[in-house]
Amino acid sequence: MAISGPFSLKYNEKYLSYINDNSELHGFLQFSGDDPPSTYSLFKVEMAKTAEQLFSIRSVFNEKYWVCRLSNNEHDEHWIVAEADEPNEDQSSLTCTLFKWIFIDSDRDQVQLRHVNLNMNVSVSETYSQSLLSIFGNGLDPSARLESDVFELFKLWDVASSKEPTIVAFKGDNGKYLQVDPIDGIAYLKFSADDNQPSTVWFECHHTDHGMYIRSKSNGLLWRHDSKVILADCSTDHLSPDFNSLFHIKRTKTKENKELVSLCVGKFYCQRNNESGHMKDCLVAYASNITGEAEVRMDKYSRKLGAYRN
Repeated sequence: MAISGPFSLKYNEKYLSYINDNSELHGFLQFSGDDPPSTYSLFKVEMAKTAEQLFSIRSVFNEKYWVCRLSNNEHDEHWIVAEADEPNEDQSSLTCTLFKWIFIDSDRDQVQLRHVNLNMNVSVSETYSQSLLSIFGNGLDPSARLESDVFELFKLWDVASSKEPTIVAFKGDNGKYLQVDPIDGIAYLKFSADDNQPSTVWFECHHTDHGMYIRSKSNGLLWRHDSKVILADCSTDHLSPDFNSLFHIKRTKTKENKELVSLCVGKFYCQRNNESGHMKDCLVAYASNITGEAEVRMDKYSRKLGAYRN
């Protein structure tokens, strides 16, 4: 399984998160993140150049690589921390940054993670009840623990490719289609296209358990909520800490045999801006309730028919 973008690991209903504080645990990885995961809980895979199916893991938050911080006693627990500046593919080195997946089920969302140098699975530490990411020392046998495999089994969430995307276009209450319409180099979204023929009006909806990411087909970038405005300028490498690129669809009603929907991000509904000025008809999000400008018709692209339909 190729992980195409940021991913998160979940254990006991908590996401693995980078600890960013002034405590002695700064840089450690802990299952403490809430749903939806923030940038502290997002990590990237970088495939090894010297071996197949092996990879290094990098924190989205601080761009550091996972590495094993060895304890003074080889029989103690070793900690997995995000503090290496560069990947190390020397499999004989104690500071090797390579890991590999062990998939448990056919859906490949239940995984174990093995450290290549130590040839041991990463697990959840029971020490101090902190739920830190660790590896047992050479003198410790994790199989001797009660239900030990549970502590090594994580739920994998791949942000970019959890499900096949749906290709859609949105028609506003002004009769125009939403499209990427740059203003002064900024990728605004504007209800300004006369029909659904331009490539700029089509978007990919990547569905996840937490909502969906919407990617522009024309520039390849994700939508994000920037203050009151929705922009199509976000790469998967720069998801924001408050996850303002995660959208939801609320189906509202049917009008003239056409289904109308509303999009929301966080607690705000997306709507066409009807105020005068250069931002008129741009997609914004600051309303807490559904207005007429927030109701849009959604056209879908049929891969089977090779045509657009509404």
